[in-house]
Amino acid sequence: MSQRTRTLHSGAGFILVALLAGCGGGGGGGGSTTPTPAPPPAPPPQPVSKDFTIEVTSIQATQTSTGSAIEIDVSALSSSGTVEISQ
Repeated sequence: MSQRTRTLHSGAGFILVALLAGCGGGGGGGGSTTPTPAPPPAPPPQPVSKDFTIEVTSIQATQTSTGSAIEIDVSALSSSGTVEISQ
């Protein structure tokens, strides 16, 4: 191995050791030795009921072959109900 290669290896080894030593460990300077208690768990999600209504007010349609407008009675097109969700 040449002198230059040995110098590069030594320099790289020194830098690696310096970086690892800088990471340290423990760090526990002072302070309490009792662990901090964990926060209580969050409450489970509660179900919520939501009411809904869907109503169709108009439909525009045309006949494909002639392009003429088609009348559609939408007076009976509505629905309502309740859905239960968990938030």
